Amino acid sequence: MLKTGIFDVPVDMCVSLNDFAGVPFLMLRNGNYLRQCVDSLFQECHMVSEIAMEPEQSAVSYNFASMGIGAAILSNMLVEDSFKNSRLCFYKINNRLALRDTWPAYRNHCYISYAMKTFIEMLTEKGLPFRLAAPSSFL
Repeated sequence: MLKTGIFDVPVDMCVSLNDFAGVPFLMLRNGNYLRQCVDSLFQECHMVSEIAMEPEQSAVSYNFASMGIGAAILSNMLVEDSFKNSRLCFYKINNRLALRDTWPAYRNHCYISYAMKTFIEMLTEKGLPFRLAAPSSFL
């Protein structure tokens, strides 16, 4: 279970998705990118999930999970500030498919507003696993 922070969980404290066999899941609707990732996780683990509900948004899954409807696989961005004050138990899944990179993209040689600069700085200051490519690599 997460205790200190989303990124501070050592590999030996992570869980396998197989540990949740038989647990009903709140799965985002088909076509959602996170749902595709979760489906891939289940396929790799050779598991078929019991779907308790298919909400449209991760935040809705989070809320229904807190009501005990089922388990949800969520982005760390959604839970990183709330897991300390939540009634939920959070676990980090030990699987290569549970990781993904996020890249802010912007047009090369275009004006970057103060808000955009601040947003990029905010991402990098938090120490999140964001990778910023050189501006010349963007259109």
